[in-house]
Amino acid sequence: MPSCFSNSHVGLPTDNNTTGAGDQNNAGPAGADVLVNGTDPFGAGLYNCANGGIEVDLYTDLNNDGVLDGDETVTPIYICNGADGTPGTGGATGANVFVNGTTSFGAGLHNCVNGGTEVDLYTDLDNSGTYDPLIDPKEVLHPVYICNGINGTPGATGATGATGSTGATGAAGATGATGVTGATGPAGNDSGYSIQITAPNGGLGFQQTSKQLPYLGPVLLSYKPCNNIWRTCS
Repeated sequence: MPSCFSNSHVGLPTDNNTTGAGDQNNAGPAGADVLVNGTDPFGAGLYNCANGGIEVDLYTDLNNDGVLDGDETVTPIYICNGADGTPGTGGATGANVFVNGTTSFGAGLHNCVNGGTEVDLYTDLDNSGTYDPLIDPKEVLHPVYICNGINGTPGATGATGATGSTGATGAAGATGATGVTGATGPAGNDSGYSIQITAPNGGLGFQQTSKQLPYLGPVLLSYKPCNNIWRTCS
């Protein structure tokens, strides 16, 4: 597996002693830092690494400025990935997670500008399919808040559709209720004469008779007994 490199120091010998040890009476100068310039993973089979690995580019920061300069050389090292280990035994089957209920909430709550929905989840530890904290106190609700999205920009109004064909004539409706009786009109002119006639009755006296005649215009009528009947005679 790739390893992390920290800054290390390289001690420089103070004389030609092959051991690089300095004079015991005088400390040698501080060594330059070795820094990582970059990393690059590579595939299986490269750089004698059967399972691939990672290339780590190192350089000695001679002037200790923390930057790779032109006179400082990058030296790559290759770290191989290890072989895959033996798979472990399978774990026990996990409990199901169910939704106990949902609740809508308003704008501004639970960091949701446009409101949203609270979904209450619980782990069904006893696989009963129901939320029963009294039986199993470890079954605890975990609310999840799902925010509503922002309303989109309204689309353009579509073109007006073609006019549909005229439908069939509907059936005649039921006869309406009779209206209320109108107010009585003003009295009209009498269309005839009311004539009262006094005539003898067989010489035994007089009898009054009223006769309603049709309106005949401004004419003079003459009544006389005809066959003992008072009427207009021809």
